[in-house]
Amino acid sequence: PPPVQTSKKFHTHAGVREREREREREMEGKEEEWRKNADTHKMSPEEVKKAGVEASKRPPGHDPGGVLHQRRKLPYSPFAMAVGGFLVVATIGYFTLYIKKKPEASAREVAKVTTGVATPEDTRPRK
Repeated sequence: PPPVQTSKKFHTHAGVREREREREREMEGKEEEWRKNADTHKMSPEEVKKAGVEASKRPPGHDPGGVLHQRRKLPYSPFAMAVGGFLVVATIGYFTLYIKKKPEASAREVAKVTTGVATPEDTRPRK
C-alpha cells in the first residue's frame, strides 16, 4: 500500500505551537463564558473580587443562567390531576370492599354500596 500522507504542519514545532495556541484560545473563551454566568449571590464581595467575576454580579433570581429556582409547568391541569386522584381513591375503595365482601354478594351489589346507592334489600343476605 502507498504511504499515508499527512500534513507536515503538525509534525513541525511551529504546528505544535499553533495547536497549543488554538487550545489556549478555546480555553480562554470558556473561561470568559464562566465568568459572565457565575452564580455570585452566595459569595461574599471579597470572594467575588478574588475570583474576578464582578461582571456577573446581579440580584438572586434575575437571569441566573442555570435551572436553580426555576419552576416547570405541570404536565396536566390541576383539575385533571384532581379527577385522576379521585378515580384512583374510588378504585382502591371499591376493590377493598370487594375483597372483604361476603361470598354471596355480587360485584354489582359491592358497587352500589361503594357509591352509596344501595338499599337495605341489596345489603341483606339471601336465603
